[in-house]
This record gives sequence, C-alpha cells and structure tokens, in this order.
Amino acid sequence: MKNKLICFLLVLIPTVLFAQKKFQISGTIDRKMDGHMIKMNIILPPYAKGLPEQVTAIKDGKFFFQSDRSGFELYGFTISHAGKLYNQIIRLLPKDTKIEFQDTLLKKYKVFDDGFQLVFARESAKIKNDSLQLLKNIEANIKQPFGSYLLFSHMDRIPESEVIRLEKMIPNRFRDNSWYVSLKMRISKFMIGKPALEFSQNDPGGNLFKLSNLKGKYVLLDFWASWCIPCRKENPNLVRAFNKFNGKGFEILSVSLDTDKNQWVAAIKADGLTWHHVTDLKGWENSVSRGLYQVQSVPQNYLINPEGIIIAKNLYGNEIEKILEKVIP
Repeated sequence: MKNKLICFLLVLIPTVLFAQKKFQISGTIDRKMDGHMIKMNIILPPYAKGLPEQVTAIKDGKFFFQSDRSGFELYGFTISHAGKLYNQIIRLLPKDTKIEFQDTLLKKYKVFDDGFQLVFARESAKIKNDSLQLLKNIEANIKQPFGSYLLFSHMDRIPESEVIRLEKMIPNRFRDNSWYVSLKMRISKFMIGKPALEFSQNDPGGNLFKLSNLKGKYVLLDFWASWCIPCRKENPNLVRAFNKFNGKGFEILSVSLDTDKNQWVAAIKADGLTWHHVTDLKGWENSVSRGLYQVQSVPQNYLINPEGIIIAKNLYGNEIEKILEKVIP
C-alpha cells in the first residue's frame, strides 16, 4: 500500500435521528459574555440527520443545551464576539457533560468527562499517512466509542476487504450512532462490484452532461479541484492514461469541487485535461460529490466498466494504466 497525499475534509452533512433519553450539556464561560448568544449543532457524516440547531443566551457565565443522541458525536459550538463568529468542535459521549470555555473565543476549553478527551486526542494523534500504520491505528481503536468515526473518516485510504473486516469488529453497543449508519451506507453503495450512481451536471459550456452518456466504455470518474495540489500533481498520470487508452474505449469524467469557474477552466487548460468535465461550482457542497458519492477527500476516483459497475477505485500513479492494460484488449 502506498502513502497518498490527499486534500482532506470531513464532509459536514445531515441522516438518521436516534431517539433516547435526553442528556444535558452545560457550560461556563467568562461572565463578560453574558447576553451573548451561543449556538450548538451536531456535525454529522452523509446520510445522517442531526438535532435542530440550538441557540441560547449566556447568563451568569453559564449556558445549557440538551441532546438525545445515543452515541459518540461531534458537537459544534459557535459564538459571536466583536462582530466575528468563533467556532469549536468538541467530541462528546451521550451523557451529562460539563464544558468549561477558558477564553471568550472558544479556543481553549476543558471537558469534564472522565478522561475521554485525552483518550481520543492520544489515539487520533497516532493516525498517520502511511496506510499500514493507519490500518493498525484504526484496528487498535475499533472497539472504542469513536471506532466507527475513525473507520468512516479514513475508509478511502485502506483496502475494502479491511474496511469490511473492521466494520464487523465494532461492538453492537457502539453501532447506534450516525457514524456507523453512514459507514454501513457507504459499504452498501460504493464498494467494488456496486453500480455507479447516475448523475448529471453542467460542463464548462453550460451544457448538461450525464454519466450515462459514457455507458459502454470504461470510465474513470474523477473527483478533483483546481486548488487541490495533490490533484494537480496527479493530473499528468491521468493525461498519460487518457492519451494511451482513449482510442480503445476509455473515457474520464472529472467532477470538480471548485467554486470559481474561471479558476476551474484555467486549470483544465493549464493541465491539458482534454476529457469531459462537470461541476455545479458549490465546492465541497457539490451535489454529486457530497450528495451521491460522499467524497471526503480529493483526489478520489472510481473506475467503471462498460456495464456501469465499479471495478476499482482510488487509482493513482501508474495504477490506472496497469488495470486498463488488463481489462482493455
């Protein structure tokens, strides 16, 4: 397995609401913030639906929220100060919890949760780019409350067979949470052997282009962005594969996570990407990458056969050419 440099973003998306007895999240902050509004929301993966956003006023240096989540979740806190918004993400277990913000910008905080924050921070710090070490770190923590979160967040960087094996190791008591639900959804929809999901978006000329327009050919569905340095470094490999196999029934359809059309088009021209390109110019909110394929990092790709079935994914360097040499006569 190779080390892969990627542009990573944990997609913040709303799917399934788990009902349980509510617990309280109470907090303290400097009293000079009295009267300010503080907001709490739950940051969830694709196919997960969270609690409605909650907003409350700080009084006597205190604030209170409630949650009915049944598992480990990521909670986002936001406060407005001097005309600017400040945010903090805190990972919490489903139990009454006290948070002490030690400044007015939410940068420093302490959570009174019997040391869980220390355990999570220590184990998360062990996650490395090296695929073999990454696999070892995830397996070592798969039975922790945050095991499904780690596996979901990094599943594109380890072999599918290992993802399936590790998913089965997650204890039943830690499966009733949004991260496990989304993990199972990704396994059911986007593994090798599954049909590629149909979609359409506009090309640079404003014309609607469908994935099914390329049915009957081998297609590399490529997710990228002009601002993504690893994507730009990978493009010469795609150009080489395209020039070599395009005349033999191979196409590339690139979906961009750009927001600026001029930068998108300029990068296509500069890198010599002469295949099909589409985007909705919504960045990480792209309806195909986020809504359908749950892309969490770029570059990312899927190789689809003439029947529309995913036969490989996340091919980099000369891996694309090697597999095309096997499947294309």
